[in-house]
This record gives sequence, structure tokens and C-alpha cells, in this order.
Amino acid sequence: MTRGADEAIVILTKLFCEPHKDAVLICPPTFGMYGVNANACPAKLVEAPLIRDNGTFVLNTNAIIEKGKSEGVKLVYICSPNNPTATSFDQAEILSIISALEGHAVVILDETYAEFSKQGSMASKLVDHPNLIILRTLSKSYSMAGQRMGCFMSADTDFIALAIEKALDAYPLPHTSVDASLHVLSDEIRPIAKDNIEKILNERDRLIPLLNEIESITHVYPSDANFLLVEMDNGEKSAANFIAFAAENGVIIRDFSSKPGTENCIRLTIGTPAQNDLVLKLLENF
Repeated sequence: MTRGADEAIVILTKLFCEPHKDAVLICPPTFGMYGVNANACPAKLVEAPLIRDNGTFVLNTNAIIEKGKSEGVKLVYICSPNNPTATSFDQAEILSIISALEGHAVVILDETYAEFSKQGSMASKLVDHPNLIILRTLSKSYSMAGQRMGCFMSADTDFIALAIEKALDAYPLPHTSVDASLHVLSDEIRPIAKDNIEKILNERDRLIPLLNEIESITHVYPSDANFLLVEMDNGEKSAANFIAFAAENGVIIRDFSSKPGTENCIRLTIGTPAQNDLVLKLLENF
């Protein structure tokens, strides 16, 4: 258990990467903290960017395997569903990467948004793949971000024992966070969380056709998470201009418009029906 999945990323980088020598591989556009912690180590940052294919994003499997076997790569991060693209990657393809890199690199599969995904978790694959580590958190689907409760999972009990002994702080988890986590994972609360997830996914599916009708939007990427990556027009109705317009009206929108791979895109987190309708109204008035 770690203070959010973010702390797990820090710990794994420290455990596996020797500063100024080893490398971390990422698949941008993806979660920014992988690169932040690699640079802080410092470790070399190697990229195998996602490929746009049929209106969505897919892994560049050949590049991941090739680069993962070279350039001093110790950690390979795959986020599925991926932030910010909302893409879930084919599990058979992920397994092929893990198998190909055994003996070369550890694959860190970030399942932060797994509860929203139709594919679900790959935790059952841990026992057969010693170079697989999975990240999970209570921050998203259980609305527990402020409690800072995450974890990394491995089937290698010796490695877990080493991590606890050598990498974790002596007293890392507050009792209040532990108690809150046990409460939300209880038989009483878990059905409520599951019902909330279904409401969020229903709202997401309601929004997609409505967004596609809006003139300033050029593409809504397929989503297997609780958010949508939306590409906007390049002219006056650009993503950057809409973000400024929304802010003037008291709504904060995640800005990915200047990031490589998500140019002119915004990320819409699915909220309550009233919040979602407000964003739709702003887009229509923009």
C-alpha cells in the first residue's frame, strides 16, 4: 500500500533505476508523472509514442519491445485505460510485451481507471509474469483521492518484502485513511460505489452523441474510462479559446491542447448530469 499510485511510481523508480545510468520507457501521450519521476531520479526517458489508428490510439508494440530490450530500459509504463486518451489497450498485446521483455525490463501496468473499463484488471496474470507490476488506487472510482490510498501489486513476495523493508517510509499510512479505505471496500459501501460507476458511464455514453453534434468539435475519441478526450476546431473555436471561455464562465477544463499527440484537445471528466449539461451549454454558446 502506498500514498496514492503516485507514491508507487516514485518508489518503483528508486528501486529499479540507478541514477544517470538506467532508463524509463513511456508511451505518450500518457500520464505525466512517469516522466517527472524519471527526470527526478534522474533516469533517461525513452519514448514509444502511441499510434493513431481508426480514430483512436493503439500501442506501438514493436517499438516498445525493441526499445525495452535496449537503451538501458528498466521500467516500461503502460497506462490502461490511458490518461488522457481514455484508451484501453488489448490485453493479449500487453501480455505479448510483458513476455517479450521478461529478463530485460519490468512492465508497470497502471490500472488507475480499471473499475471504469469493460476489460477490467489484469491482476490474475501476475502469478504467471514475474516482470509485471500493477498499480491501483481508490482515488478515482471510490472518490478517495484526498485520502491518498493506492498500491502496487506483484506476485513476487520476496520483492514486495524488499520494497516494504527498504523503500517505504516507516509509518506511511494514516489510520484515518486506512479506516476510510476499509469502510468503502466493505460489503455495505462497495455496491454504492459500483452503482456510482454505472451512473458515470451512462452519463459518458449520453454525452458522446451530443458532443459530436457541436460545430466546434471535430472528433470525440472512444473512451473506456470516466473522461473523454475531445478534439476541437483549429480556428477561432480552438481548444485553447474554449478553455479560456469556460474559465470566464466559472468552469475549469483540463487543457491538453499544447501536448504532443493531443494537439487542440480538451479532456472532459464526467461529472453530475447538471455539470455535464453546463459544459454542453458552454460548448453550444462558444
